[in-house]
Amino acid sequence: MKIKKTVTQKVIDTSRKNAQLSPGHETLAGKNATEPVTKDTKAVDLGVDEILPEDLFRRLRHQEEQLSEEAFRWLQTQFANQRFFTYPLFDPPGDVSDEARESLSDPGVKYNFLLLLLRNSPSSKERLFILATWLYREGICQPEDLLGKDFSEYRRKALGGSRGRLSITDLRQALIVNNWESYFDQLLHGQRTGLGRRGFDECAIQCAISKRSGRAAACEYVCDRLKVDARALENAYSRIFSRVKKTISGPPTQDGRPTS
Repeated sequence: MKIKKTVTQKVIDTSRKNAQLSPGHETLAGKNATEPVTKDTKAVDLGVDEILPEDLFRRLRHQEEQLSEEAFRWLQTQFANQRFFTYPLFDPPGDVSDEARESLSDPGVKYNFLLLLLRNSPSSKERLFILATWLYREGICQPEDLLGKDFSEYRRKALGGSRGRLSITDLRQALIVNNWESYFDQLLHGQRTGLGRRGFDECAIQCAISKRSGRAAACEYVCDRLKVDARALENAYSRIFSRVKKTISGPPTQDGRPTS
């Protein structure tokens, strides 16, 4: 059976290759995630794989485990850190002289400038934001370590944009459905063309009965595990993949904080 790489597989592959992970995380799923070793494992990075239904099923179950709630909470935290806490506090705005830029590179000048920012901040929330940004950029600690429960505001708004906030729950559910969509496409194709259902999971076969698309069957298959109605999963899928090819912009305030 030939199977094309899904969006979900590309997300997981990219997270392994390119993500700069914080200590204690080695994959999207976390430090303890391991890749099952099968004869087809080396074929994962190919655009199209030759794979038996039984092996594909095991691979997809493993990929679903990597899309855990804990992993997505960590991912949401990384988005928040990148969007709100990377503003350069000591870079002079606009066109300034080389002398001014050089003076702001001096540790003593930076210290005095930081004190000036803190003294002119109108609230404790503003001061904590400045300190969290400074400590994060200096590599001393994560913003969440300093802000505690107040960090949830930044995590919640991390994926906001001009087209509205992107739900991390929707994203996780959509990727899990996408993970299984190709499996059910192949199952339905076999049923319609007379190639049969040999090698496919029995529960999956039952979920595919009377379904017209691999997506609908995938939603039916994973809904009990996710404790979400199949129809709600289809809606989450549509909300996410209608935005995949569009830029999520929505610039934050000048210093990166979320707007209300």
